[in-house]
Amino acid sequence: MKKLLLVAGMAFTFSAYTQITPATTSQASSTTAIAESDRDILVLYPNPTREAFKIRYSGTGPITEVSIRDVDGRKVKTYDKPKPEKFFITDLPAGIYIVDVLAGGETISRRLIIEY
Repeated sequence: MKKLLLVAGMAFTFSAYTQITPATTSQASSTTAIAESDRDILVLYPNPTREAFKIRYSGTGPITEVSIRDVDGRKVKTYDKPKPEKFFITDLPAGIYIVDVLAGGETISRRLIIEY
């Protein structure tokens, strides 16, 4: 499976068994368009945050779980059966986290910055 890597305005395609090669402009622009539309489906705000964050989700399935991982991948907090309200994070230290949202049978991940 080939993947697209965007670095400093340049696009490269790569797979586990091939060397990195520059991607064509059409490949880079179509991947960017998909990534931008995917980002609009799930938004965490405010980000960065201090006390709590909210989720704006425009997908089709309901959100069934929200979990937060630290940068080492350890799950540090889970919200089962989340409601569209604030997710309080005052018990977590400042840092960068990954929020995983399980909705419609798929997991969507976003970065969350907590600052104090």
